[in-house]
Amino acid sequence: MIVVIGIGNPYRRDDGVGYEVIHRLETTGITARLATSDGEPTDLIDLWDGAELAVVVDAVRSGTARPGTIHELTTLPPSHGTGTASSHAIDIGDTFELARVLDRLPQRLVILAVEAADLSQGVGISADVAEAIPAVIDRVTTLAASRLSACHVWRLRHGRSVRHWGGASAASSYLRSVPALAPGVARGLAG
Repeated sequence: MIVVIGIGNPYRRDDGVGYEVIHRLETTGITARLATSDGEPTDLIDLWDGAELAVVVDAVRSGTARPGTIHELTTLPPSHGTGTASSHAIDIGDTFELARVLDRLPQRLVILAVEAADLSQGVGISADVAEAIPAVIDRVTTLAASRLSACHVWRLRHGRSVRHWGGASAASSYLRSVPALAPGVARGLAG
């Protein structure tokens, strides 16, 4: 089973990108379970539990990339993690670690985080983020069709890949928050 989860809040401008991607994927005939979430940890764990592939789409503000940049992190569940679970203010990394401890991880997790420009209250996605949505949809459909198993971090800008080595240094704190990456699983890809 493949599940695609759009995380966010459609009433916080660019934070609605996950919801918009899911809405558009509903018209494509993709063979995947589609869901939206506000990012609450138990909701995410329930949605991806037992999945062969879980793709999470969310907005991010790294402070280092232009709005509309797509950060991708792919990971396989490791044999042991390095983070701790908390019942307060759990982020995606802590959620990943909690799911690992509970043995409720997907076989593979891919996070597509779109660099946001505007997270203020209101509806409507900024032009840069809207322009990135077709590339996110293309990537989701490619992942669903191919079920690639390589572990890597790479960045896209409107469909063009950018070579990136070292993973965490240029990824946002959101992407670095996945604590359970085994050593050596991050590498850069060129398109």
